[in-house]
Amino acid sequence: MVSLYNNRLNGILADEMGLGKTVQTIALICHLVEKKQNPGPYLIIVPLSTMNNWESEFDRWAPKLQYIVYAGDKKHRRTLYENYLQKNTVNVCLATFEYVLRGKGSLGQIQWQYIIIDEGHRIKNHESKLSTILAQKYTSRNRLLLTGTPLQNSLGELWALLNFLLPKVFKSCDTFETWFSAPFENMPEGEQQSNQILSEEESLLIIRRLHQVLQPFVLRRLKSDVLKMGEQLPTKQEDIILCDMSAWQQHTYARILKQERVLFTNEQGKTCYDKLSNPAMQMRKIVNHPYLFHVEYSYNVDDGPELWRCSGKFNMLDACILKLLKTDHRVLVFNQMVKVVDLQERLLRYRDIPFLRLDGNTKPEERSALVKEFNSPE
Repeated sequence: MVSLYNNRLNGILADEMGLGKTVQTIALICHLVEKKQNPGPYLIIVPLSTMNNWESEFDRWAPKLQYIVYAGDKKHRRTLYENYLQKNTVNVCLATFEYVLRGKGSLGQIQWQYIIIDEGHRIKNHESKLSTILAQKYTSRNRLLLTGTPLQNSLGELWALLNFLLPKVFKSCDTFETWFSAPFENMPEGEQQSNQILSEEESLLIIRRLHQVLQPFVLRRLKSDVLKMGEQLPTKQEDIILCDMSAWQQHTYARILKQERVLFTNEQGKTCYDKLSNPAMQMRKIVNHPYLFHVEYSYNVDDGPELWRCSGKFNMLDACILKLLKTDHRVLVFNQMVKVVDLQERLLRYRDIPFLRLDGNTKPEERSALVKEFNSPE
């Protein structure tokens, strides 16, 4: 990346997931600030879901670098621009894709030293609003894309990435696609029409050309390249535990499977006895917990052993958590249904087990604090 900077070239950092693209980017900025005497400013555009991670990594690896998070209402963003960016008192500006679009009037006035886009495949559509705004409103000395998938599904998508990095070289999408289709132009016309789908051999030829074009601009390492001889990543131990359903679950599951009428609580909270629509989803619910069918019953009884005994999965979860906590483990529990999380929360409260909850309703500013609290040594 330093070589690309020295030669005033843009690039794509496409290391395999887990090799630290975020940390490498922070290291590059530190090198430019300390060794190249280039204090910035640097614009890093990230998805909202990774913003907290970027903040924590900057705090951990580059505590002396000054950065701001460009977010908030219009008044707050104006204050950030006037007090920090306009006065050039910060090295890095972190912004999400949304605020890059909203703040184009202010952020577009800054001469950025680097524009770095995390999840660079987000600009694969050159006609998207994001790609258009970045191309027309933002200027920088260098540009860097971070992505794990440099080769896109179509030539047009690949051109969009290269056009962002090298707009003077890759000007026209049509010219780009024509260049790659050159090996097949000499085919007879009838054969071309009957061969609309590229054969495997033709696809390989195109991929080779793509690699030749990308090679000067793409930095990509695989985990197998990074690990030295004899070294291995810790193997992931995956145990699949089959849980027997409780008698309650078995009875309801069998009736749903036979498309018979069952007792359940509808969305209005009314008790019904009828056939259920979408039986596949209903069976997923019953194998998790019977209370998902009988909300009114679940809140009319005090939480106790029945909470886990009426569900085979909850019974196993309860046993596993108690055993793991006795051996000083920390436990992460993932779920696909929020209502299942609600029931698990009731179980943990009854067991008087301290826990943290993070779901789709958790505010972005609260997520970072929850993750830090969970990872704290105490």
